[in-house]
Amino acid sequence: MANSTEISRNSEPPTLSATARALPEKEEKRTDEVQKSRKLTAVPKPSGARTSGPASRKKGQPKSKRPKINATLGILTKEQRHEAGKALREKCPRKSHRDVVLGQGERDVVKLIEASNKDRLENLIPVRHGRMAQSAFAYFRGTALIQAHDLMGTPSSGIIVHSCGDCHLMNFGGFATPERNIVFDINDFDETLPAPFEWDLKRLAASFVIAARWRGFTDDQAREMAVQTAAAYRQSMKKRESTGVLEAWYSRTTIADVQALVREAGDKIDMGGRLKGKLAEARKQTHEHVFHNLTTPSRGLPRIVDQPPLI
Repeated sequence: MANSTEISRNSEPPTLSATARALPEKEEKRTDEVQKSRKLTAVPKPSGARTSGPASRKKGQPKSKRPKINATLGILTKEQRHEAGKALREKCPRKSHRDVVLGQGERDVVKLIEASNKDRLENLIPVRHGRMAQSAFAYFRGTALIQAHDLMGTPSSGIIVHSCGDCHLMNFGGFATPERNIVFDINDFDETLPAPFEWDLKRLAASFVIAARWRGFTDDQAREMAVQTAAAYRQSMKKRESTGVLEAWYSRTTIADVQALVREAGDKIDMGGRLKGKLAEARKQTHEHVFHNLTTPSRGLPRIVDQPPLI
């Protein structure tokens, strides 16, 4: 009598089901779809850049004058990044942002707000609308979707970043990092998405103008706030132009930077007392503090407390 090993050797291989046969084909199709979705917007290639192979040089050119480019990592030099940026500026000049404000033309604001309420708790929607109706700035804070709709189709350099998505002045604040450093940064990412970098900057500048009007500042003062916002962004990017990738990534606005700004303001603005109060709040904004606010012990285990957002 043959044992089980002999039977398995002599028997025909089992016939695969239709589902099993289709799995490799489905996986291959899915891989192709993922690869297509990951395609990035093309950026003009600066002169001197190369994609593969050794750095080329003209006949008779000294070896020391070869273009120094890290082709393996695709990292451009400061000069090449500057040249690539200028090429993008020719494609999307600054004045083009002035000429096109609404990328989608006319739109139904009510329908857009209703669409943004699709996944919200129905019993909290009236409360949300009531808060949005308190002021123009409160309405602006609650309608990030409408501005994203308006910005879609507006001029863009083609530089896509992982944007905040709701970059207004009230979504910045101080908090303690895991390293116990107090920093000033964006503190709200519930609307984050890949988008042109211009979108965050435009929403931030617009928030200063709307908040200024709400608080009784003049139109000239509101315009100056927007100009300073854009200028500060430009200066910050210029400062990081010559830094390394990791150094730029980990750069941050520290409490020392904020204190220096307060000292520069001097007697023009009474910020000393307010800064001390905000620092005390920021020191409490740690992951441990947030953990205890969001959870409650139940049967010896932490459970998330139901605290649905109203805005």
